Amino acid sequence: MFLSRDVHINHIEILMKNFILLELFSFFCCIPNIFSADLMTLQQGTSIGDVAVMSGNGTVKYQYVRIDSLSQYAQEEDIAFLNGLTEGSVGVIQNVVDIDFTFVFDGTKIACHEYSYLKTPKGTQYKRNWLWTYNGETTALLRLDPIGQNGLILPIGSIYSDNQFHRDMNDPRYDSMMIRGTSVGEFLSGKYNEQAVENIHVTTTEIIDGIECDVVQGTIRETDETITVWLVSNMMYRPKRIELVSPQGRIAIQNIFKEYGSGVWFPKQIIRETYYTSENSKQEVLYKRETISVQDDYAVNAVIPVETFEISFPIGMTVYDFRTGTSFEVK
Repeated sequence: MFLSRDVHINHIEILMKNFILLELFSFFCCIPNIFSADLMTLQQGTSIGDVAVMSGNGTVKYQYVRIDSLSQYAQEEDIAFLNGLTEGSVGVIQNVVDIDFTFVFDGTKIACHEYSYLKTPKGTQYKRNWLWTYNGETTALLRLDPIGQNGLILPIGSIYSDNQFHRDMNDPRYDSMMIRGTSVGEFLSGKYNEQAVENIHVTTTEIIDGIECDVVQGTIRETDETITVWLVSNMMYRPKRIELVSPQGRIAIQNIFKEYGSGVWFPKQIIRETYYTSENSKQEVLYKRETISVQDDYAVNAVIPVETFEISFPIGMTVYDFRTGTSFEVK
C-alpha cells in the first residue's frame, strides 16, 4: 500500500509518540520496583538485626537538660506536667536531671534499678531508690524512698497489669535497636507503634560520621508527621539517626554504637533533642536534650536468671494492686 508523504510522516509521528509513551510507562513502572528492591534488602537485613541481641545487663546513665525554660512553650509544658500528676502527689520541675540505673532485659522482660538524687518540693535533696520489674505480663514497682510526714521513709509497693516503664528514658533499645519502640522490620513494613506509616521509600544514601546510611522516609497516617531513619547495613541495619518532623516541631535522635563480639552491635550513646517551632518567629528552637549513655560494664546476650524479673516485696509492706484497685499486706 502506497502512502502519501503527509500520511507517511503522520504515521511515523504516531509510532514515535507511542514509542515514547511506552518508554515513559516502562520507566515509571520501574521506579517502585527499584524502591521495593531496596526495601526488600533492608527488610531481609533487619529480620536478623531485630533478633541479634536478645538480652543485656549493666549500668546506664540518663541525663536531661532543659535548654529553654522561660518561654511560653516551656510554661505550657510545665502546666501540662503539673496537671498530669495523680491526685495527692506533688511534682518538682527540674531543668537538669541525672539518673543512674542498672538495666536488664531478656526479650520483652525488663528489670530496672534506678538510683538518683532528686529534690522535694521544699528543696530537700534525697536519693531515689526504685526497683522496677516486668515479667512479660505484669509490672511490679518497689519504691524504697518515698518521704512521708516528718521526713520518714515509707516504702511503697505497686503492681500493674502491663508494661509501665518509661521506655524512652530507661530502655536504651527504644531509640537505637528500635525506632521509637517499634522494631525496624515492623517499621519498614508500614507499622509505627499503634499507627501506620505510608509511602515508605528509600530516598538516598548519606555518610554520617564516616558511616554509609540508607535513608528511609515515610508519613505517619492521618497525621502531618514525617519520619526519616538512617539505617546502617553493616551495623545490623540499626538506625544511626531518626527524625520526626511536624508543624509543631522536630525530634532528632543520634546514635553511637559499640560492637560486642563479631558483628553484634548495641548502643553506646543515644542523644535525643526536641525542638519546637516558635509561634512568633516561626523558627526552630531547641527545647531539651536527653542523653542515654550505656556504660562499659554492659554485657549483651548474657544469661539472665528468671528471678531477676520478679520482686519479693518485704513482709509487712502494703502493696497496691492497680489491676484490682485494692491493696494487701505482704505476709
